[in-house]
Amino acid sequence: MRGIYWYVSRQKVDALMQAFGPAGFNLFKELSLTLKAPFLGEAKASLNPDRSLIQNVENIENGIKTAGALSDLSDAGSKTFFYFRGRAHRAVEQGAYFIVLSQDRTALLLAGSPANAIGAPPKQSEEISPSVDPLGSINRAFKDQLKDSEQARDLSNGCAYMWVMLASPVRDDWASIPEVEGIAVFGAAFPSIGHFRRLNFAELDRIVIGSPIFVRQL
Repeated sequence: MRGIYWYVSRQKVDALMQAFGPAGFNLFKELSLTLKAPFLGEAKASLNPDRSLIQNVENIENGIKTAGALSDLSDAGSKTFFYFRGRAHRAVEQGAYFIVLSQDRTALLLAGSPANAIGAPPKQSEEISPSVDPLGSINRAFKDQLKDSEQARDLSNGCAYMWVMLASPVRDDWASIPEVEGIAVFGAAFPSIGHFRRLNFAELDRIVIGSPIFVRQL
């Protein structure tokens, strides 16, 4: 078993295991709608991180790479899945498990269910104003219905605000926080710089929202 796992979505792992049956990787397209639901069906799950689950995760990781179904974070959105790696901070906020990470000039906001966290749960955060509606914002990002430019701009600003608020407690210790890697399902990507200018995050000019399949500490 490689590394220490922070998070494994058993629901996504179970769904993706179908792609290793007779139908092969043709199932990826059909599965994408099921996978683009960061909270649906996960809130009441109980995770038992046994060896078989981790083995399935590693099989899926290898399978997605072999199938050519994986992009890098810099090109997130070109394929259903993307790979990420960087220093990361985790928190539970208003019923959701969030991970914030930066890679090059991209801010990554991952959202999932606290039920899929492995090990000691991250500290409950109170950084985000309830008026932002974190769960609603993430779910809207996964609906692919943001054709209105004003709505997209509002959502981009809201997600950037959440990222900054979650990252702010470790801003001065960023170089010492753990480094992780993983694979996530793409939700949305926006150019967004307004909120990143706060707290010296001005180097970030894009935000990607995703739902993790797994997150592994390096």
